[in-house]
Amino acid sequence: LGSGGKPITINGLSPGTEYDVYIRTNCSSGGDGYSDWYGPHRLKTPCTTIGAPFYENFDGSDWVSGSGEGNGNAVIDDCWDRVNSTAYKWGTHAGATASALTGPNDDFNGGGKYLLAEANNGIMGDSAMIISPRIDVSSLTNPYLSFYYFMHGDQMERLRVDIYDGTTWHNGVLSIIGEQQTQPTDPWAEA
Repeated sequence: LGSGGKPITINGLSPGTEYDVYIRTNCSSGGDGYSDWYGPHRLKTPCTTIGAPFYENFDGSDWVSGSGEGNGNAVIDDCWDRVNSTAYKWGTHAGATASALTGPNDDFNGGGKYLLAEANNGIMGDSAMIISPRIDVSSLTNPYLSFYYFMHGDQMERLRVDIYDGTTWHNGVLSIIGEQQTQPTDPWAEA
């Protein structure tokens, strides 16, 4: 914050980029009484809004598959975000899951990557969110969202879709509850 608690705008930053920011204050009117540097504070600039139609198959180089039962080291695209209650989180994966009796053997098309909410490191009641980049649907007459999902496992809880229209969150636009596939070889379902 600048003097008087007013925000400071930093121009010339790239969209969808992380920056380390250091802060200090000038404690005297003469300009020679600076405090120590405070930081780094990691900040990420918002990505640019993507125009519709938008398609993502999670196969790009910014999506790195995790491994093991916890889907460790999974990396998601910088313009997506994930919010986790604990170690239970969304990540990218390829092939069969390492957890016994859960998940698919492959992605929808076969041989690619998909998003996986790996619950092995979570505890009962945990939730995990994956947030897409902002998508401008104003050019569409009838905008819609479609995706394929795979929900196999005896403790499958709920997949819920919320949509933010730029002003208001519309929660629970779609809610799919419980196990939907019973074998890792079952087909993916479309919503």
